[in-house]
Formats: sequence, C-alpha cells, structure tokens
Amino acid sequence: MPCNDLISNSDIENIYKDDNLIVTNSILSNCETDDSKKSLIKIFDKDNNYMLQRDIERVYFRNKELLSKKEELGKVVKHEYFILKDEFQGKKIASSVHVKELEAYRRNNFNEIQLDAAWDGLVVWKKMFFKFASVKDESLIKIAIQRYLREIKNMSIEEIEKTIKNKPFSISLHYLKDDNIDFKEWVYNGFGKIGLAKMYKEIA
Repeated sequence: MPCNDLISNSDIENIYKDDNLIVTNSILSNCETDDSKKSLIKIFDKDNNYMLQRDIERVYFRNKELLSKKEELGKVVKHEYFILKDEFQGKKIASSVHVKELEAYRRNNFNEIQLDAAWDGLVVWKKMFFKFASVKDESLIKIAIQRYLREIKNMSIEEIEKTIKNKPFSISLHYLKDDNIDFKEWVYNGFGKIGLAKMYKEIA
C-alpha cells in the first residue's frame, strides 16, 4: 500500500522496544488512505505484562497542515494516547521512547509532531519542548497553575513568584500534587470548562 512508505512497520516496531523495560511489542498498522497510516502499539515487559492503560496510537500523514507554519503542508505524525499503567510510571519510559520516536521521524523526514493535550498533561509536554498552537491556551494554563498554588497549596503571591520565577511550565511537578486534591483533579472539577489544547513539536 502507498501509505507504507510514510514509515515502515519495522521502524515503528523498533521505536517501542528496548530489551530492558519494554521487551516485546505488537504493532497493528493499516492505511486509512494512500497518504495516511494508523498504528496501534501494545508494549510488554519481560514478564509479558501489558504495560498500558490502552494501546498507544499514532497516525502518520503525508500532507497535513503544520501548526508551526500556518497554511503550509508537511509530513506530520499525530500522537494519540500513551498512558502507562501506574506500576510502570516514574521509570522514564515515555521520555526514553520519545527520544527513539524523534530519531525515527527524522530518518523518515517528518516535519512535525502534533497532539491534543489534556490540561493535566500540558506541563509535562512543555517540559518536553512542545509548543502551544494557541496563545490563549497557553495563557489559560498559566493562570490555572497560579490559582492552584494559591487556592490549594495556600501559597502567597510572593511564594508563587519565587516558585515559578515567571516560568510556570518549569515548575517541579511535586507542587501540582496534594493529599486532598492534585492539579489534575482540580483543573477538571474546579476550573470551569476544560478542553484540550493543540500542541506541536518541530522535528529538526
């Protein structure tokens, strides 16, 4: 199928296996059109435990509008879902995989990664050098972080300024956790209408 020249199944398979934590995987790919390919990826540890809350999903496009350059088309990979089970979190698995994703995308001449980020994940994506497609979304999440620190963590304005140093997205993630309600719960339940923010990362 023509879509298979976007990225090979073997390239995809090699991304999601490191013979250390991710020992085996299963890839199901199919062409949605001649110019787009969708892959569902299952990953397993050395004891053959399924490591995800749901399959990783990636969609590869030959010509999709770039978020970094409006009205220009390019080769884009859309990231959907990479949610590890609790027992596999905190082991730097996602960041390790992301390095391998970038290497594979460069080899296959992709221009950009795009994703729709839930609000509780925006800080993590910013730390991985993703950018907001909308200035409005970026402003709203900055306000949400500062309000959470003030209302839930009971921090003074001076403490907040010292903690974030005008860079809310550089905040240590432990500030966004609390015994009563962490940022994820608070932002969904107590910060009005919450949606998804479009984010992107250029592949150099």
